[in-house]
Amino acid sequence: MAINKKLGIPVLLGSAFVLMISALNSESETENSLEKPLALDLLSQISIQAEVREGYQRELFMTDWSDFDEDNCDTRREVLIQESLAPTEIEENCKITSGLWISIYDNVEASDPALFDIDHFVPLAEAWDSGANLWQDDQKKLFAEDLSDPDHLIAVSRQSNRNKGDRDPAEWLPILPETHCWYVTTWVSIKHRWQLGMDQAEYEAIERILNSC
Repeated sequence: MAINKKLGIPVLLGSAFVLMISALNSESETENSLEKPLALDLLSQISIQAEVREGYQRELFMTDWSDFDEDNCDTRREVLIQESLAPTEIEENCKITSGLWISIYDNVEASDPALFDIDHFVPLAEAWDSGANLWQDDQKKLFAEDLSDPDHLIAVSRQSNRNKGDRDPAEWLPILPETHCWYVTTWVSIKHRWQLGMDQAEYEAIERILNSC
């Protein structure tokens, strides 16, 4: 048995997952009941504004993964190593050959890192729409590769990452309902930290979910 480090709950590993839904709900409710007041307070400090997609290009965030500490492990590999639930096997030049990853968005399990994407929790296009279009290049780069917040970049299944795309919580939520409170709380935290705005539908959807946590 391993621990889902995002929710702090047990998951069973194997060819299929058997979720203990009642335990999941109980623990996630307990965890999020502590976060709800702060999340609502942070949400109230976020400006509501129209989104601006004009001029967006992913390349403006200089999205080639970097090796900031020069240990031969770039940002993608750093996230994979950090989030593996089993010891990672690493070959020369930080080539990761195995580990164990569980996608919090859909509970998909993989031992092959090639099957997982690194998701920008708040997508780059969404950040651009919400105020990052006004940032200097160095700030956009920092946002694209922020390793200081363990939830800013997360390893998730390729399918769930592509399904999410650049959609906000008014348009997309993980398929597991017990993650929704965590998901919107984290979304609010990142947007507040980076002083990004929200459109009206996004704000109202998050507020509704938080009030139900």
